[in-house]
Amino acid sequence: MPSRLNFATADVPQSNILLLEEYAALGAAIRSALKKFAPQHHCAAAGSLAQTETLALDLEPELFIIDVDPPWTGLTNFLEKMRAAHPNARALVIGASIPAEIAAVRGSYGALQFIEKSFDLAAFGAAIQALLGPWVEREPRGTLGGLNTIDILLSHYAANANLIVDLHSGTRTGEIQINGGQVLHAATGPLKGENALRELLSWSKPRISEKKLSGSSHRTITNWQAIVLEALREIGRAVSETRRPEPEIVSQRAGKKIVVVDDTEMLLIFVEDILATADPELQITTALSATEGLQQIERVVPDLVLLDYSLPDFNGDELCERLLQTERTAQVPVLMMSGHVQEMNAAAARLPNVVAKIEKPFLSNALVDLVRRTLDAERSFRERVRKRPAASLSFEPERPRPQKAVLLVQVQIRSQMERRCEQWAILIELERLECLIDMLEVDVERAKPINLLS
Repeated sequence: MPSRLNFATADVPQSNILLLEEYAALGAAIRSALKKFAPQHHCAAAGSLAQTETLALDLEPELFIIDVDPPWTGLTNFLEKMRAAHPNARALVIGASIPAEIAAVRGSYGALQFIEKSFDLAAFGAAIQALLGPWVEREPRGTLGGLNTIDILLSHYAANANLIVDLHSGTRTGEIQINGGQVLHAATGPLKGENALRELLSWSKPRISEKKLSGSSHRTITNWQAIVLEALREIGRAVSETRRPEPEIVSQRAGKKIVVVDDTEMLLIFVEDILATADPELQITTALSATEGLQQIERVVPDLVLLDYSLPDFNGDELCERLLQTERTAQVPVLMMSGHVQEMNAAAARLPNVVAKIEKPFLSNALVDLVRRTLDAERSFRERVRKRPAASLSFEPERPRPQKAVLLVQVQIRSQMERRCEQWAILIELERLECLIDMLEVDVERAKPINLLS
């Protein structure tokens, strides 16, 4: 049976997270993860919409986490109530992945943020820390007070739900029929189908409720996602026009330039926020793919790249190899981030531009500290690179290693690694050296170490 936490109002902590999760085991796992990623917050769990609503009255949660798989009957009405009662709270919805193009255009200003189920710990941690962290208002950030029809449709898409969404705006009424998470039909006044959906999405702050979908629904909408994209772009233009433009100032920033490349939107938000908060002078550029990241790096020529190892088009190690092929970008140091520790360590061992690495998931303080230390060492890195001929910066594929047992003399290996550092013009930290010692091999029978410089 689902579980919930009970405690007296007098004992309510200042900052709270409220989790709606039907399955007690999954709820316990999520709460355990929250202890790592939100240690200053108390997490309460509920197993029904009614329990969540009751707890929310006492807790005034800063963040709602809502698992919509399987779907909840009455979710629309619940979200409407939370919009009225907790307009400044944020919400993370766990369910099916929303369409990628919609997610990209929608950005972070929707009232609901989404994470795909099943998610990895790094993505979940990034989402939680981004939603609770020190938001940098470079773009609008969503709260439940801005809940709109698109948020509701996407929540039911993520839930794979079957229902009818009712909308009321003044004297106008309309409905949107959803089957299996897909919008099949819409109607308002004389309008039907796609024209009706466009009209309904244009209504400002309608009252939204839901009712059961009975019988079969005839399909009058074939591409609802394109219509939602149109509406999102219109919302984006309206938001841009209402925001007061900052006065044009000749850049006086002395801060370093950083490019962050990761395919998780919430991780990009999280990283940008914590770094900009730690040092407002930093000039931060983000990219969601290796291709986009390469373009941004070539354009910006940053002081540091924060690079995810696993990317959708090609991996981070290949991106590092491409950077080494051009003299201009070969001088750019890379801090690699990944939950694929073995692959990341191997890439860091053979790529001279990977000067630091951090395992996902990570906490904000750990990343900020590592970025600071890496930027401090960046000047020395560039000076050493500039002293070397361009030919020495080209990438050479890793040589096959002999299939022999590991038997290393650490003093010899450390000496060889020092010479290798000079050759490649990089700084290698002690922890990276220890990793290399474990990986390098010698011929036990001949008791001769491998020549790293050959």
